[in-house]
Amino acid sequence: MTGKTYMQKLENRVLELARMGISYFKFDGLFGHLNLRDFDITNNPFPSSNDERLNDSSYDEQKGYYLSAGTERLMQIFNKLGAVNPDIFIAITNGAYLSPWWLQYIDIVWLINAGDAAKGNDRNGELVYRDQIYHQIWKEENTKFPISAIFNHEPKKISSDETPETFRNYLYMNLSRGTGFIELYIKTDNLSSSDWDILADGLKWSRKMFSTFHNVHIHGGSPQQNEVYGYTAWTDKQGYISFHNPSDMPQSYRITLNRTVGMPESKTYLKVNSPTTNIQGRLATKYRYGDTISITLAPKEILILDFTR
Repeated sequence: MTGKTYMQKLENRVLELARMGISYFKFDGLFGHLNLRDFDITNNPFPSSNDERLNDSSYDEQKGYYLSAGTERLMQIFNKLGAVNPDIFIAITNGAYLSPWWLQYIDIVWLINAGDAAKGNDRNGELVYRDQIYHQIWKEENTKFPISAIFNHEPKKISSDETPETFRNYLYMNLSRGTGFIELYIKTDNLSSSDWDILADGLKWSRKMFSTFHNVHIHGGSPQQNEVYGYTAWTDKQGYISFHNPSDMPQSYRITLNRTVGMPESKTYLKVNSPTTNIQGRLATKYRYGDTISITLAPKEILILDFTR
């Protein structure tokens, strides 16, 4: 990634594709990790760049130079792609560190501290695995990076061996994270008619709520500790709140609609409904700024609330 000949050929090719009309580029696996191998360092004493002995800390300084030089070369390519097409969409899915600095050049960064597939024995476990990563980054570490600029390998659907309700709840909770880049991981031949319908409903919901996603953030407690949590995002005209009770016990939860959750201050009432379940009699029909929602969630329940003026 620092060789002049190779990088010039890479630049020539991606710019050629951009001029042909390609508007999405995914740069994957660009660099090794600082503490792992896969580095083309100067005067490598070993047979390959994948030699375990390159994990030794004595090579960290050279690896740092390699990362810096490679990043600077990629910046040039990204800028030239933008000059060809200002609306071009660029994803770097190689585990780049989560700094908003990247967003001067690209659109989406891969979720660095998680595996490709969400671990878990069921949908509840998969959600807890991924959402705990989000909790760690944005609640525990308070990382200053927009959630909407994160990419992960979900939603996933590879079989039809779950109920439509289970898939619907998983899908909407997944989409409520507010990522601005939804890449579907599905085995099309294995999906039933109802699976396709639910998937279509979820994508239509994402399109409707997309304008709010750049404001999305987490509310509630730790998924790993079986505490109620969720995501919320708002504009002046609409918003949503998702809730997940990952535990085996019912849990009561309260959330106040104010600036803390990102709701713009206004005296206007908002109508509330749910795209996933009937909430009639369970909640009020409308809320406004300053109101508190109190709700009891059943074991492993997922609830999505939409608010519109």
